[in-house]
Amino acid sequence: MIVNVHERRLPASPEQVGALLDRLFTADDCLWPAERWPMRRSGELRVGAACHHDDVLYTVAEYEPGERVWFAFTDIDLHGGHGFDVLEEEGATRLRHTLRARPRRSMLILWPSIVRPVHDALLEDLLDNAEHALTGTVASPHRYSRWIRLLRAINSRVERGASAPAPAGAAGDPALVEAQGGR
Repeated sequence: MIVNVHERRLPASPEQVGALLDRLFTADDCLWPAERWPMRRSGELRVGAACHHDDVLYTVAEYEPGERVWFAFTDIDLHGGHGFDVLEEEGATRLRHTLRARPRRSMLILWPSIVRPVHDALLEDLLDNAEHALTGTVASPHRYSRWIRLLRAINSRVERGASAPAPAGAAGDPALVEAQGGR
């Protein structure tokens, strides 16, 4: 069983932190680090809404506005889910993200080697965004490890290759045209 927790103590009220959480997946979402981790969103945060980033698909399973959202994984070799909780503390609020899942098949290898490090980097970027949105600054910004920088460089090259114009003579390949159209 995987239990992965990321959290940040924020100098703000639960209402302020909850308001940030409620904007997740909307046009004015300031939590999700979209400039580094693109996501397809449903347009609103509601139970049943579907979203995904990279190859991770999930739906909103529970939503308590301003307090909690829980996502259930779908169509991936992780059985379980992940979500955010807004927790009141004396003089501050803790924004906590928890992932609880049982890995299967491919994720037995991919989780520890690739998915967990990428997930951890994404969550720290998101928590930096929360801190910045509430305070205008980030006291200790997250820094990517060499492994994450390498994975992002590889992904960037793969994406550039997939979106590059087809070489002469390849335009008639129906499989290639359909794959490009779906991006």
